[in-house]
Amino acid sequence: MTATSTFLSAVDETTTTLTVTTAGINVALPSEQMLSGFTANAANEVFTATEAGTYYIDYKVNVSTPVTMTAKVLLNGTPIAGLTITPTAATSNYSANRIVTINSGDTLQLQLSSHAGVVKLANGTGASLTVIRLA
Repeated sequence: MTATSTFLSAVDETTTTLTVTTAGINVALPSEQMLSGFTANAANEVFTATEAGTYYIDYKVNVSTPVTMTAKVLLNGTPIAGLTITPTAATSNYSANRIVTINSGDTLQLQLSSHAGVVKLANGTGASLTVIRLA
């Protein structure tokens, strides 16, 4: 098996405080970026694929105080089925993974929504996004 050379790994380790709205807010992932086959916008919120393929996507969001909100990954501004988590009870940890098809030029964003208030990302890895091209 040949190792892939197209991947994205980005983290927020800064205990960022975010004002989450019902419409949503993108999570910036400025720490420890490893990008091969992806580019990041200046705010480190939107990642653009430069190669089409089948990708494994995994994300985690950890907040310091349990809340009820939605965490999701957007593909070209649309939530990806299976990567949208909306718990019925307050929680501190949100995570999901899925295999999806991505085209060259497609964009990915990690977003929090469906909550009106401030959340603080947890110490250490508050949020992370990992994307690996499988084929």
